Amino acid sequence: MASTGKPGAIRVIPGNPSGSYLVQKLEGAADIVGLRMPRNGPPFLSDAQVALIRQWIQNGAPNN
Repeated sequence: MASTGKPGAIRVIPGNPSGSYLVQKLEGAADIVGLRMPRNGPPFLSDAQVALIRQWIQNGAPNN
């Protein structure tokens, strides 16, 4: 699904966590549009929590 905030960005690219805009927003990448997620942070997600999301995406982002 495409991002509504950044044209051309894809929210989740199964198998590609670094290319997924969700991960970029969670990690606060320099080229994101708007605020880092979650917007009411800090605190932000821990490294372990982001790693779990990265692994889920790497595994193909299964809907389970």
